[in-house]
Amino acid sequence: MLKHLTKEELEERGRKEKDPRIKERLLAILHEMIKSCEGVTSDYFGERKRVIQDTGW
Repeated sequence: MLKHLTKEELEERGRKEKDPRIKERLLAILHEMIKSCEGVTSDYFGERKRVIQDTGW
């Protein structure tokens, strides 16, 4: 059973994981999490910017 993990917890667990199958699953979960949070933000001039997050992997 997988508990709800924060982005940081997923990143940390992925860095420590040795089993490539589990690491791949964690990376997929992290990717979906980032994808769902990714969006368009506005700066002070109303320009639209894509939010880019570095996972550190």
